[in-house]
Amino acid sequence: MEEAIRSVLEGDAQEKDVTEYGNKYEIRGIITGPSGLSVEIVTVWIILKGENHPRFITAYPGERS
Repeated sequence: MEEAIRSVLEGDAQEKDVTEYGNKYEIRGIITGPSGLSVEIVTVWIILKGENHPRFITAYPGERS
């Protein structure tokens, strides 16, 4: 799963929310599972206030392709 998430990181990050903790971003991409089924995955990241590097929050399925 980590490898699949890393492959999605080539996509463009879209800022989605500004919270009291920092700025949240989404990166969407397509991953293909061992069965050959491809799905969109949405990863969510945050850059905490006072920091410069993103932290992974979660990932969930998007739309099937």
